Amino acid sequence: MDNHQPCAITGAGFATPMGNDPDALWNTLQQGKPLFDAFAPQRNGPTYQVARVDDSTLDHRLPSRQLRKLDRFTILALAASHQALASCGLEISDSNRDRIGIYLGNSTGGWGFVEPILGAVYATQMQTASPYAITAWFPSAPQGEISILYKIGGFSKTIAADRISAGLALEQAVRKIDAGSMDVMLVGGAESPFSGMLLNAYQASGHSSSSGQYRPFSRAADGSLLGEGAALFVVEGEAQARARGAKIHCRVLGIGKGRSLASAIWNCLRAANVPQEAIDYVVLDGSGRPDADQGEYQAIAETLGRNPNLRMSAPKSMYGNLLGAGMAVDLLIGALSLERQAVLPTAISGLIEVPPVGKHVLAAESCPLEYVLVNGRDEAGQSLVALLGRA
Repeated sequence: MDNHQPCAITGAGFATPMGNDPDALWNTLQQGKPLFDAFAPQRNGPTYQVARVDDSTLDHRLPSRQLRKLDRFTILALAASHQALASCGLEISDSNRDRIGIYLGNSTGGWGFVEPILGAVYATQMQTASPYAITAWFPSAPQGEISILYKIGGFSKTIAADRISAGLALEQAVRKIDAGSMDVMLVGGAESPFSGMLLNAYQASGHSSSSGQYRPFSRAADGSLLGEGAALFVVEGEAQARARGAKIHCRVLGIGKGRSLASAIWNCLRAANVPQEAIDYVVLDGSGRPDADQGEYQAIAETLGRNPNLRMSAPKSMYGNLLGAGMAVDLLIGALSLERQAVLPTAISGLIEVPPVGKHVLAAESCPLEYVLVNGRDEAGQSLVALLGRA
């Protein structure tokens, strides 16, 4: 897509295994240590290595009565939305609420809420079930709850597109702003895929690491591990953001899609009119499967091979595959990297596969950054890439 004017990210909120605010997240990921532990969705059932959000630090501001009606992925999204909207300095009122919209990514919905209810129905032949099962399960539940809570009246949608869900949400949000139909969009993703059915399905798919370790680009890589979390951010036209004195975390310069990662990168660079040698850092998709990781390396070599100083890493090696929320976290990590002029590492044990161009960062380091590329792919190879620029 071609952006007529850059958009800006002006607010950010987190509910993640590595922390629930930008400083906590950054400080945790700088250490380069995986955050996975054993989790059993059912008593005496199988355990899985996953990365979970620490509830003791979660600021969702919801009464207990409301909590009983919601799945965990919606609760995480609400916690992140509070922070994102508060940090952007935007006051929602009757005069602007219809010009503010929501675009969120989610792929698994609220099975953590619904699966125990359906299990009881089938096991005991119950005649009734919780009336909140349907509203809690919908993938669009966070979108609806956020719009009700803040009385947001603009165009709002939820996109379910595997690991590029939140990337597509950003693309569509930028389109709405560029077309002039919306002034501000709340964008991001939320997932909590920790029901027994979802964990078992992920393991059966062959994408889960049989060794219980997520080591993208390692010579011992054998798949990924799941994580939960939410990341939401506020997107608006750069001119509007500057006019109201908002803090700009980064600029969204271009977004490219393609049936391959290489084509998506080329399309993104063309949309942004930025030369390939200008890219300083790539936030890697890092699937954890050797063939897919090598394919990502090859796409980078094909498109960004003119830049020997290029850096790349996969911070998700510490907190896992967040499915529909994954690109939302990656995008905000890219924004924080530009703000802090530093790069987070890939955390692996064992030998790393050396990239064909540039440097794979294995320990956090400071460096000058102007342009950050964020890679995203779904399981079929469909790709979306976003280019972020320093504010």
